[in-house]
Amino acid sequence: MPLLSVLSIVLVATGSCTVRAERQDGSSAAAIARLKVTSIPVGGEVDDLAAGGGYVWAYVRDTGMLVRVDQRTGKVRRIALGSWRGLPVVVAASQHAVWLANQHSTHPDLIRVDAASGRIVARPRVPGRSGPISGIKVAYGSLWILVPDAAFPPGWRLLRLDPATNRVDKTSAGIAGRQFTGHMALIWADARKIWVTGAQDTIVSLDPRSMAMHTTAIAGRSESLVFGGGYAWHLDHGRPSLAMVDPQTGRAIKTFAVPPPSAMGDDDVVAGTALLWVFRGSHLTLLSRASGQRAGSGRVDPLAGAFGSAALVAGRTLWYLAQASDGTWLDRVDIAR
Repeated sequence: MPLLSVLSIVLVATGSCTVRAERQDGSSAAAIARLKVTSIPVGGEVDDLAAGGGYVWAYVRDTGMLVRVDQRTGKVRRIALGSWRGLPVVVAASQHAVWLANQHSTHPDLIRVDAASGRIVARPRVPGRSGPISGIKVAYGSLWILVPDAAFPPGWRLLRLDPATNRVDKTSAGIAGRQFTGHMALIWADARKIWVTGAQDTIVSLDPRSMAMHTTAIAGRSESLVFGGGYAWHLDHGRPSLAMVDPQTGRAIKTFAVPPPSAMGDDDVVAGTALLWVFRGSHLTLLSRASGQRAGSGRVDPLAGAFGSAALVAGRTLWYLAQASDGTWLDRVDIAR
């Protein structure tokens, strides 16, 4: 695949992370962990976060900058993608590449950036002409791409792209999508399956190899679900509860007690390897994923809105887009030792 010549690419020198705040907060009880928060400026609105190859990636729409943060050192590198400035995008990352999909195009528009050099190395051809890519995810050795389906009634298809060839090598059957609303469709990789959720009352799962599809009916829209550890998690925005849901049946297995909803509605949950991170406005609570017991808590800036993922967990560290009085920041939350 030839290099792109239509995009202006400028590499900005590597620098250390600029810290807005580094603070510790939490309960004084010995059993409750304290949280350490470090903030990194991003310089504008971010639509999605991704992690891969030891980095966290964020594309800043206002400036056209792709921000790369080293998860270990906190060093920041900014890569300018000139012709993509002002465009909303979704992002996915692997060990050696970061992928960006234009959310404003009338057809699927995807680029591949080399993680080490920051150069655009490919613009893979993605089948479909009925609208922009709705979501992307790197998992199980492939890039997964959700695109609108031109069939009637309208729906979606999931494409599997081989990073070794930059070509789509498998296409799913049609996914019913009459209730989808564009950017609200999400792709999850969990429990050796690919999951698709959105503004419809079903959970769709696919086998990564065969693309065999299973659809589970649920009560309510699946866009409110978060996946992790083989389960889906539903945070009640009206009550102080978090449900563990079996995604194969759509039924709640058990319910955990969490703080009450925030007045502003900036609430969400992020599922990590062993912990659940529950946002209730400016209050962040950590729960054991196994028992539901509180493991930590602290005051933080509220979670910002995003087309894709506004938060992710890498190891035992939470990264999220924070709403601050002076704009959006990328906050890193660690459990203080």
